[in-house]
Amino acid sequence: MTHPDEIDFSLPNRQSPVAILLILFRLFRFLFRQFWPVLLVFFIQPKRATLFGLIWLGVILAFLSTVNSIFSYFYSVYYVSEGELILETGWLRRTRLSVPLDRIQTISFQQTFLHRLFNTVSVEIDTAGSKGSEFSLHAIQHKQAHALRDFLLRQRAEEIPGALEEPTSIQRKVLLQLGVFDLFKIGISQNHLRTAGILTAVGLGFLDDLESVLGEAVYKDWEKTVGGYFDALWWLTLAFVVILLILSFFGTLILTAIRNYDLQFIQTGQGFHVEAGLFAKREQSANFRKIQFIRWTAHPIQRWLGMFSLRLYQAAGYALNKQKTIQVPGCYWPQLETVQRVYFPEATHEGDWEWHELSPHFFSRRFLFLGIFPAIGGIGLSLLLREYQFLPIFLLWGPCAFFWQRRLFRTFFVGLHPEGLQVQEGFFTRTTTYLRWQKTQGISLKQTPYQQNHAVANLVLHTASGDIKLPYLPIGKARSIRDYVLFQVEKKKD
Repeated sequence: MTHPDEIDFSLPNRQSPVAILLILFRLFRFLFRQFWPVLLVFFIQPKRATLFGLIWLGVILAFLSTVNSIFSYFYSVYYVSEGELILETGWLRRTRLSVPLDRIQTISFQQTFLHRLFNTVSVEIDTAGSKGSEFSLHAIQHKQAHALRDFLLRQRAEEIPGALEEPTSIQRKVLLQLGVFDLFKIGISQNHLRTAGILTAVGLGFLDDLESVLGEAVYKDWEKTVGGYFDALWWLTLAFVVILLILSFFGTLILTAIRNYDLQFIQTGQGFHVEAGLFAKREQSANFRKIQFIRWTAHPIQRWLGMFSLRLYQAAGYALNKQKTIQVPGCYWPQLETVQRVYFPEATHEGDWEWHELSPHFFSRRFLFLGIFPAIGGIGLSLLLREYQFLPIFLLWGPCAFFWQRRLFRTFFVGLHPEGLQVQEGFFTRTTTYLRWQKTQGISLKQTPYQQNHAVANLVLHTASGDIKLPYLPIGKARSIRDYVLFQVEKKKD
């Protein structure tokens, strides 16, 4: 019997009326992205006929969009029936989407600024085989969203015996809460070159759009004007690079602060929970049973700051692996130890680990293709074309590649445990991965002709959240690991 204050999800429920505004906002944002060059031309060269045309077009689009959003809202309902979550949408053309509860993998919440104004959230529910959000609700009340998630988890537990057999005695515990100084440290340790590339791409796209509207003559005139003031092109290039790097640095700091504002990494009775965001707040949960493997990374700046970037890989469809990976930047060693103990408690006994290095053929093969061949080809091409200024680069490429691949080879270790696997690797960015054998769905042993001649093989462990590759293992060790993992997989099925 349902409590008077509880929501009966077996009956059709509508979203919050805020969904109408969200649908309109997304439509107008899409239209603005498509037609902003036309609007820009209008403001640069306003014409009376163009003004009235744009006004009438805007009025018609706004009216039709509003009517469609209102009807879509009243004709859209969701409910749970016979072990399925059902969403019915459409008023001219009805659509019925059914998701079996036993296929639900993740339930996540998103809050934009508009959501926060009306205390609502959007709900995204994904399954292991979906290519995108399988089930999405634009806006429901915050309390109702949490009630829906709890209801689905309870119903799913009834459908799947043992689905909630995780420890529930642990109370809600905040493991990490980022402060202003933490956000600053995360910001300075981000990839600023990536931000510079994004800014460059946006700028080039902006120029291309303007060129298609205004014509090429504008740029030719601008080039002539600039050429008259700058006799040395490299001064202009240097100024552009410096300004771009400064903008990238501060842009990364700002974006990091906005995305990770008030980030809380919480341990619950069922797993881990992450909340973060200034304007768009996101809430993600990782259930113990859904976590496939864990991984943390640290590049030199992060190691200097004593910070790590933690990722929890959950079961999800192939196209959703990156989206459903829960990332916690700015972790410190105590948080990593907690996650490791929860996911792989047996790993704390150092004596149970058996460590292995890769075959030396891993280094020689990669150095041959990434070092020797490019260096010889570059030197030969420079001599042939008589471009001698590039010779120092190709002469130094060989020693640099030797150091790079040698260091990579010496830092790659595979740790074997009766209950799982640990992989340590990385040249600049050090990466540590933990995988329990029971999370493995399959394993592949692959050999190239070169590897067959040198008695080595690649092992690829397949999970519901991606693959883990162990390259250039001695063939005997690779086969023993494969047989043991297959035994564990079959044991899990039984």
